[in-house]
Amino acid sequence: MEIPAKAATAALALFAVIAVAMAWRLCSRMFQGRRLFLWLWFIAACAAPSVVDLFQGTCAAREQRFAIAGLPAAYLLAAVGLSCPARRTRLAVLLLVAFAWAPHLADIYREYSRC
Repeated sequence: MEIPAKAATAALALFAVIAVAMAWRLCSRMFQGRRLFLWLWFIAACAAPSVVDLFQGTCAAREQRFAIAGLPAAYLLAAVGLSCPARRTRLAVLLLVAFAWAPHLADIYREYSRC
């Protein structure tokens, strides 16, 4: 399934804005308490396929399915980031994320394997 480049770039830019807002708002508290566990989970899930590749000489990190382990942590970190700005800004960013993901959702709906 081909990912539309503009939609992927827009989603990446929006999550970069969310990360900057979270870093700005939380500063040193970003890596404390329960948020530290989320960061460690995310980093471990992202780094594990690369570490395995390094030691075994494989190319598992190229497979998208191995990145799925980090998705729940990424979603929770995005939720923490979305909780930082004001309510109207939060709603606007959430709507923009939904619009950026719309082409991907349409592709999933059109997949033959879904029937």
